Amino acid sequence: MPADQNAEMERVVERVRKLLALAARNPNEAEATAAAAKAQELLASYNLDMATVENAEGASGAREDAKVRGGMYHYERDLWAEVARLNFCIHFSTRQWMTRRPELRAPDGTLVRRAVRYLAFAHRVVGRKVNTAATRALAQYLLQTIERLCRERLGHDNSQFFTSWAVSYREGMAERIMEKLAERRRHLLNEEQKKARKAAAEARHAAMAGESSATALTLASLEKSEKDANTDFIYGDGTSARWAAQRAERARREEEAERAWAEWAVAHPEEAAKEARREAARVRRLRGPRYAGPSAREQRRYGGGFRAGYEKGAEVGLGPPGG
Repeated sequence: MPADQNAEMERVVERVRKLLALAARNPNEAEATAAAAKAQELLASYNLDMATVENAEGASGAREDAKVRGGMYHYERDLWAEVARLNFCIHFSTRQWMTRRPELRAPDGTLVRRAVRYLAFAHRVVGRKVNTAATRALAQYLLQTIERLCRERLGHDNSQFFTSWAVSYREGMAERIMEKLAERRRHLLNEEQKKARKAAAEARHAAMAGESSATALTLASLEKSEKDANTDFIYGDGTSARWAAQRAERARREEEAERAWAEWAVAHPEEAAKEARREAARVRRLRGPRYAGPSAREQRRYGGGFRAGYEKGAEVGLGPPGG
């Protein structure tokens, strides 16, 4: 990456971090919301600008495979994944058994080392460097906010922080925040579609007048191109194109098989009915035993802690979908 582009990226990342830090410290919810929303708008605008430049140069931007410790709870992993998608990144959650040998003091006063195994969780985020940095900043801001609000709800009684109710409360907040992130993405895409329709109408008039009707890169196309570029970065150049070709070929074969089946079923209705019954029986066998009831995680969703957290999550500053 050229030095001037790298410097610009660093400026954008630093500004995003400052805006999210301002949102985290600000007790005024409206101002915190505005700061977080501004960070997202800045990042989206920068991505569009950089993608336009890089497409003209035949490049795909500097990327990285960033790893951050954390993700023991489901809601943490889900929240990181949603933030990564919003920031044009791919998210993986990893876990690995690790061994450490802390120094322990025996009853006679001597120091001994005993191997202790523990499960280490980590987030893995792949994307443009500016986007992985923004993902880390936003995800950490949101999780810190969730923890802060949970401790405030518990009256700063840290002994209750890991109880089932407190975990459920944090899950409820994370659920509402993820919905807000999805709403923001849908809003951005909807607004862009409106602008695209307006631009297309203007382009038609310009074309009639003999002017250039070139269209700008859109967030929707950027989202797809970033996913393809990130896939190639992880699995090797050409992977996204090969997978796309495989999906197209699979869809073509399925379409041909369905058409052949429909023609055969019309010509042999009785045999087709028998075959349909056999297929239904096979599917029932594959489904296995009947549903035994909700898991412990699903049960927490019906508890008071989850509902209270969900309502509180609406207050976390991200910016309204229309703001």
